[in-house]
Amino acid sequence: SFMNILVVFLDIDGVLNTRDSWKTPFQLNDDCIKAFCEYLNTLKYEIRIVLTSSGKMVILQFLKMKRHN
Repeated sequence: SFMNILVVFLDIDGVLNTRDSWKTPFQLNDDCIKAFCEYLNTLKYEIRIVLTSSGKMVILQFLKMKRHN
């Protein structure tokens, strides 16, 4: 039922990666992912995750440049 679903809007920057990970675009940290998943497994909900990242701005800029060329 809808009452048992939890939607998590997650900005991965600083949650699923570390400051060291920011040197390489779109890199996630295995330890961060493991800790996050362990936390989610303690919840009594069906989880839906919506990921976002400031890295999306790089992709959007690229697409805008391609569209204008």
